[in-house]
Amino acid sequence: MGATTKRRPMGKDPRIHPAVRIYVLPNGRMPERGSDGAVAFDVFVRAIVAPHLEPNTPLRKTVFDFREKPSGFNGYVRLHRPNREGPEVLAYMLPPKDSIIVGVGFIVEMPFPLCYLVLPKSGLSTVQDIHIINAPAPVDSDYRGEAGVRLENRSINPFPIYQGQAIAQILFTRAIMPDFVRKEHYLDLAPSLRGAHGFGSTTSR
Repeated sequence: MGATTKRRPMGKDPRIHPAVRIYVLPNGRMPERGSDGAVAFDVFVRAIVAPHLEPNTPLRKTVFDFREKPSGFNGYVRLHRPNREGPEVLAYMLPPKDSIIVGVGFIVEMPFPLCYLVLPKSGLSTVQDIHIINAPAPVDSDYRGEAGVRLENRSINPFPIYQGQAIAQILFTRAIMPDFVRKEHYLDLAPSLRGAHGFGSTTSR
């Protein structure tokens, strides 16, 4: 009888599925992939937050938690029904040509050189003209705070923002850390067909 061949235990490839530790904040949600073929994760609104951090915490100061109408924003808060069959919720009505920062509701620990990029959701930007003006933004492996997404309303109508709303995407990727080799003159760099010419110059000669 021939020697038996040991089979490798079935499991996820760590090159594709690296271990990322995540802490979901109160009223936050886990990032979610929309389908088995999706490479990006949807992220959801936890709260409307200020640009600066709260003292001695990893969180930005909460401006609106979607539970109580803040005194400074009473004119912009309305009841909104996210789904036809769902209950009405408090929503912040983002005025046209205005912007606001929302917290994504989680903090992660990633192995270096893994990072994630904050990216827009195509439907919000192309259909509703809601744009993320700090994207693409890399979140580094040593960052231990909640990422903030700055939304800008470029439409002519107020846009409702509510807790749990899918507002952006994140894409995990590995960065490359080059070893720079400094040269004394630009002629020490290898020449190329394009040289210093603009885009398309190699086909227009």
